[in-house]
Amino acid sequence: PVPDWRQGELVVILPPADSLDFSFDQDLAEMFPEQLHVKLKPLTLLPYQVASRLKAHRAHFSAIGMRSNEADTRFRFGSSFQTMREKIVCGGKPPKTPDQVLDRTIVVTADSEQDAALRAARQVMPELHWKTLNKKMPNVLLDEVGQDKIDCTVANEEQVATMRNYHPEMVASFDITSPSWLAWAFPPDADPELLRQMEDFFDHIRNDG
Repeated sequence: PVPDWRQGELVVILPPADSLDFSFDQDLAEMFPEQLHVKLKPLTLLPYQVASRLKAHRAHFSAIGMRSNEADTRFRFGSSFQTMREKIVCGGKPPKTPDQVLDRTIVVTADSEQDAALRAARQVMPELHWKTLNKKMPNVLLDEVGQDKIDCTVANEEQVATMRNYHPEMVASFDITSPSWLAWAFPPDADPELLRQMEDFFDHIRNDG
């Protein structure tokens, strides 16, 4: 397990450097230790690895934005810091209505916000199905849709906008479910003082914004 953060080092999980969300996640993660007057120690992981590392207390929290709308016993979510719309993105003929994706092959990153959004969508569309991949991030899947290597994926609006720099014809069809409230993920038994400091941190950002 990692040492207590009060000893001067905060171990924070970040996505791979080639992820579309890396810069934003890193910037937030770097600001928080400054408030605590401790040093940041980044730990690069893929989303599917986060739950087991937090459970084993191999990191203090994950700064990979995760969908916090629904309860998840594996995590304790912090304050929501961003709202994102998760959209269906397909190659070929874009679907226009949710029922038109039921016979399409959807692929997303395992344990990502997109995976969580699809689980939420399945509450109202029980026939919805998809595949998850452990080691491919949303940017890679979007690129593969653009190259017609896979049929469909799910990505947030900013990820799609960025990928249009490489695939100008890419179309985001519609929101797959309600917007995602992105938040940091902590172990269920996270240190209450660290959680309190996190709440103060985001309150300060919101007030300044």
